[in-house]
Amino acid sequence: MKHLLHPIVGWYGAIVILLAFMFINFDIIAVDTILYQLMNITGALALIYYSASKKDYPTSVLNVFWAFIAIIAITKLF
Repeated sequence: MKHLLHPIVGWYGAIVILLAFMFINFDIIAVDTILYQLMNITGALALIYYSASKKDYPTSVLNVFWAFIAIIAITKLF
């Protein structure tokens, strides 16, 4: 089961970020919602975990910034 954890987490991250992107483009949710930003944060964190486990550092760095931007956006919501 442990060998399945990395790909499951990686797929979660990819799917949730793509869903967030789709929801924005089809006006299902708005950019200034907590749901959208939480989707970005959790997706980015999942992809950081997955890409770091594969030593794919450029993808890890990209997602660190992705999560950081979402965190800033959440703080602006409050």
